Amino acid sequence: MSEADQFGESFDFPPFEGQPKVYLIASSQRTGSHYLCHLFFSTGRLGSPFEYFHRRNFKTFRKRFATKRPEPTMRKLMEMRTSPNGWFGIKAHWGQFSNREDLGFESSLVPVDRYVYLKRRDQVLQAISRSIAVQTQQWMSHYEKAGEPVYTFADIDEHLRSVRAGYEKWERYFAANGIEPLTMYYEDLCTDPVGEVQRALAFFGEPTDVEELKSFTQRQATDLNHAWKQRYLDDLEKAGRELV
Repeated sequence: MSEADQFGESFDFPPFEGQPKVYLIASSQRTGSHYLCHLFFSTGRLGSPFEYFHRRNFKTFRKRFATKRPEPTMRKLMEMRTSPNGWFGIKAHWGQFSNREDLGFESSLVPVDRYVYLKRRDQVLQAISRSIAVQTQQWMSHYEKAGEPVYTFADIDEHLRSVRAGYEKWERYFAANGIEPLTMYYEDLCTDPVGEVQRALAFFGEPTDVEELKSFTQRQATDLNHAWKQRYLDDLEKAGRELV
């Protein structure tokens, strides 16, 4: 089993007893959320965050733990994926979070104590990254590429609308519930991962004395992403539109 396999024992901690403190990484596709999860895990202090509200992922954990219902599966996850200091993390895109009760997750089972809101400043590059990932099915660097991507203005335009809609939904939820998340940006994670993780540890009230972090994923962006961005902006101008 690969050590990058987040369904396996490589991402477990010693069994934790009791109710952990739960945090949620509020994310969207192509914000570096999986990378952030690995960085958090490597601290040994922020649990083993993963997309536990993802329907297919949850089925895999049910098979691993030989459980049939959501509640015992999640309790087993909290037992095995909580760090010794009591933190258990969940990463979720908006659709996974808003539909979590459809999988049988009652709020009382996983009461979220704190939120980390992960964004990208450059939403055009985020949309382009999504377009490429959808076409190639290479969602992480260690995935095998299914084909070569093809630039399409309409496709990137649609992904950009989807990116913005996701941010809007998260921000409405935070505002409606009086939540003040720790906001983190993909760009800052790329330039200063240690500093950003130290900032997160302070937010969680944990010691910040970490210097080396490990991730099993690598940044996937290439010159192609930036070439597509310029092409998209040129096409936007030809269409008589402005980037807002």
